[in-house]
Amino acid sequence: NRKGIMNDRTCKESSNTLTGRSIFDIVGRLLSAAWSRGSFLAAIGAFLLASGCRRQEPAVPEEPQTVSESPDVAEPSKPDAAPAREEPSTDVDETVSSASTGPSESTSLTATPEIPNPINSEMQPQVRELLEKRRADLVTDPMSLDAWLGLGIACDAHKLYRCAETCYRRGLELSPDHFMCTYFLAFVLDASGNTGDDALEAYRSAIKIRPNYVPTYCWLARSLDMRGKPEEALDAYIDALIVDPDSAYAHRGAGQILLSLGEGESALVHLEQAVALSPGDYGMMSALESAFRRLGKRIKFASSALPGAQPSRQFHLPDVVRDEVRNTAIDSVTLLEQAKVLIHASQFEAAIPKLKIVETATPDNPFVHVFLGTCLRRTGQRLLAAVHLKKAVRLKENSASAHFELAILLIEFGRLEEGLHHYERAATYSTSPRDTHIWVGAALVRAGFHEAADAAFEQATELGPLDAKTEALWGSAMSKMGDFVAAAQHFKRSTLLDPRTANVYYDLALSLERSEQFSEAIIQYRKAVRLDPDHDAAVRLTRLEAEEP
Repeated sequence: NRKGIMNDRTCKESSNTLTGRSIFDIVGRLLSAAWSRGSFLAAIGAFLLASGCRRQEPAVPEEPQTVSESPDVAEPSKPDAAPAREEPSTDVDETVSSASTGPSESTSLTATPEIPNPINSEMQPQVRELLEKRRADLVTDPMSLDAWLGLGIACDAHKLYRCAETCYRRGLELSPDHFMCTYFLAFVLDASGNTGDDALEAYRSAIKIRPNYVPTYCWLARSLDMRGKPEEALDAYIDALIVDPDSAYAHRGAGQILLSLGEGESALVHLEQAVALSPGDYGMMSALESAFRRLGKRIKFASSALPGAQPSRQFHLPDVVRDEVRNTAIDSVTLLEQAKVLIHASQFEAAIPKLKIVETATPDNPFVHVFLGTCLRRTGQRLLAAVHLKKAVRLKENSASAHFELAILLIEFGRLEEGLHHYERAATYSTSPRDTHIWVGAALVRAGFHEAADAAFEQATELGPLDAKTEALWGSAMSKMGDFVAAAQHFKRSTLLDPRTANVYYDLALSLERSEQFSEAIIQYRKAVRLDPDHDAAVRLTRLEAEEP
């Protein structure tokens, strides 16, 4: 094979040197020269040499055998990556493919590559079915770029990185400038713990192929930073900002790198710009807050004060190309994480199908039933929600979230006594009982159980001060109970905590009016009108001012 390759290369180099000359022209010139010199044997030798160069079939260089997923190379972090089983034989001759160092036209057309087999019996059924289908497509057409990419994406999505790498590299042999194969190869090299520069080179190659795609620069910068190359990472973020000056993630990354390099003021410029471009993003706000603390500056806001905000350690970069991989993942762990994100974003309907797949794979996971119960309750499917929440309580008696969701559901059904029972259990097991009292209190207000709501808010205050929204809810409960003096007190506290809500000033004024404190009511109505001139408070203010002595 090596001699064949050398001969082939010699012929090609000769052909390239003698551009424009056909092989027959070359043979003719050699024969003529030899014959004119009286050397018949030389002429015959020249003919055989030239004929050998023309007729030599390009030899297939050797390639390391494709590694199947096996016990010693299985992904340790994924339950699906278990020992491989023997694949039934097929009609396709799965021979060794050409070398991965680069594509060649001859090997792409003549050699049948070995198709990796990542499938094993311990995989979850839906994952195994997906991989079997993708692999079957590849067996049917082993020279299809789309089939190699399809199997690579399925393996990548389920952390079968070795198989994914093999597929992406084969895709690049078929199409050396394919962006997705290059881009995804960089990801799997990074994710599989490759400590060399292969991943970096793959990212740079992807940038050359598609220089206007900003996420590639950001991932390259992150990979450089993780390898202890902050200056190069900063350069990559700056390149991203040259392409898109409004990339919030590039600004955040550049700011964090500058902060680590001791350039605090420059870091703040980028981090403040990141928050300005993406004001509702908790990651942006927490990065800026951290920079303020590190530089000893006064914090302008508290990201922890955001409703429902949870710290995130992941690099949530919007990436429509990489979404192809994310959306292919159907293992229970990934689907559960995706469902949590959807629930956090109040997209309950979209979370339900994912959770049902997870339930099939792990029917005795109490948290899956809690999430399903939550989503079904929020989409009006209360009876189904009750089934899942009761099952969650049976599976995990000390689950605060299961008792909490069941308490809310029973309160909405009007079954107060049962609801209060589960509410007490939720508060007992909860690591944040104050929040449990507040949320159940709000549910009790909505359901019209105002006395029970008052008791819940009382218990919450024993554990810490309440926020503006909770004080307003408590005021509403007191108002509906007919205790307008107490209601006014809670509405007043709410306005002190948050003076920007016209509705609370209106509710405060209404409670004051009903408790015959007319002068104070007029003052509060005026505040509501200043915040919202079209508010209903304007009508009541006009009437009350006309009746005032």
